[in-house]
Amino acid sequence: MNKEHREILRRSRVKIVEDLIIEEIWDKLEEKEVFTPMMIEYIKAEKTRPDQVRKLIDDLQRRGPHAYKKFIDCLKEGGHAHLANYISNKEAEICGCTLPFTEEQTSRNSPSDNSFHPIEPNPSPAHAPPIAPNPSRFHVQESSIIGVGDPGQNMEDARVEIEAMDNSEDIDQNDSIPIQNSQIEGDAIVYSVPASSSLHVTSTGYTGRDDQYKMESNPRGLVLIINNREFHTLPSRPGTEHDGAGLREMFISLGFLVDEKSNLTAAEISQNLWDLARYPQLAAVDSLVVVILSHGNENDTVYGVDGNTLSCNKITEPFDSRNCQMLHHKPKLFIINACRGDAEDIGSLSTSVQPDKVDADAWSLEPRPEVSVSNNASRLPTLQDMIIASSTLPGHVSWRDDRNGSWFIKAIVEVFQDLSRTHHVTDLLVRVNRKVAQNLHEDRVQLPEPKVMLVKDWFLNPI
Repeated sequence: MNKEHREILRRSRVKIVEDLIIEEIWDKLEEKEVFTPMMIEYIKAEKTRPDQVRKLIDDLQRRGPHAYKKFIDCLKEGGHAHLANYISNKEAEICGCTLPFTEEQTSRNSPSDNSFHPIEPNPSPAHAPPIAPNPSRFHVQESSIIGVGDPGQNMEDARVEIEAMDNSEDIDQNDSIPIQNSQIEGDAIVYSVPASSSLHVTSTGYTGRDDQYKMESNPRGLVLIINNREFHTLPSRPGTEHDGAGLREMFISLGFLVDEKSNLTAAEISQNLWDLARYPQLAAVDSLVVVILSHGNENDTVYGVDGNTLSCNKITEPFDSRNCQMLHHKPKLFIINACRGDAEDIGSLSTSVQPDKVDADAWSLEPRPEVSVSNNASRLPTLQDMIIASSTLPGHVSWRDDRNGSWFIKAIVEVFQDLSRTHHVTDLLVRVNRKVAQNLHEDRVQLPEPKVMLVKDWFLNPI
C-alpha cells in the first residue's frame, strides 16, 4: 500500500473505528481476498469491536497495493457507503483529486513467487549427507550467484544422528483431525529462487553501523518452514496448519522469501537443512529463518513423522560459522515450536480467553545421557549471530489450540506484524514471551525461551 493511502486511512481512523460494524463486512473481506480466513480469525480474536476495527486498519496497510481499493469496495457493498464516501473525501483533501490505484512494483504478492524450488544438486562436500538424485530440474540465473565460495568448505561430519523411538505404544492418542498434506518420498531437495526474485548481488552481512545487522537485500532473507502434522505412530497435531499459514503470510508481508515443507521424517528434515545450507542464493540475502513445527521431548529433540528424532543442535549445525560461510556475520533465527518435556507450569490466574481444546506436543522417552556442559560450551562460538526461539522452557509442554494454532506461533505472528518496523528482534521476542505468558489453560501457563547469540541489534526492516 502506498504512502498516500496509508495517510488517508490514518486521517480516517477515528471515523472508521466509531462507525464500522465490522460483522457486516467479514464475508466481503474474505470474498475479495483482502484478508485470508486465518487473518480474519486473528482480527476477530480482539475482545471488543473497536479493537477489532483498529487491528483491521493496521493489518490492511500490510496487504499489498490493491488492499485499499478492495476495502473501499467492501464498505460500499457491505452497507457502509457513508464510510466509503468519508474516506473518499479525505482522499480528495490530501491529493486534490481521486488517487489512481497504482500497482506497487513487488513480486512478493504472488504466492508462486515466494518459495524456492528444487534444482539440480550441486556436488556434495565429502562429509555432508549424500544427496539423492532428484527428477525435478529448474535453472538458476548464474548472474545471481556472485562471489560464492565453496559452501561446504571445512564442513565437519554431518552424519544424521537419528534416535529410533521404541516406546510408541505408551503415547496418548489425544489428537485427531485429518488434513491434506504432501510428504516427500525420499528424494533430497536442493533449493533455487524463481527468476523473478531480486537476488543479483552478494551480501556480506556488513553494514556501516557497528550496532546493527545489515538488512537491505530484496528479499530480506529466506524462510524455511517445516510443519509436521500427520505422524506414523504419534498423534496428529491439529491446528498446526494455522501456524504455518500465519507464519507464511507474516514473513511474506515483511519482505522475505518463504518455502514450506510438510510431514517430513527426521532424516528428511536433516537433509533439507543441509541442502539449504549449501544453497548458493544464501550469499545474496541478509538473513535466514528456519521454523520447525512438530512434536518434541525432554531431550531437546524434535520428532519426524516416522517417530525418529533430531536433536536441536543438529537443526542449527548446518548454518553455524563452521559449515555455512555464506551466512557469516548475518543474523539467523530458528523458531522451534515443540514440547521439551511433559511438565506443566502452574501459574497465577490470567484473564485471557480460554480456548475450547488445547493439546501439548510433548512425548516422554526413556532417560538418555545428557550432553556434557563442556561440549555445549565448545560449540557456543560457532553459534554467533543466531537466535534460537523455543516455544517453552526445558522440560515443559508447549500448548496448541486445535482451532487457532499454538500460543507461541500466534504471538509471534501478531507481535512481528505489529512492531517489526520499530523494534529489533530481541525486543520482539520479549514481547512474545509476555503475550504467551498471559494465556491460560486449566490453570496451566507457558513461557517461551529465546536464546540470543546476536552481537548486534537485528531490525527486520520490512520492505
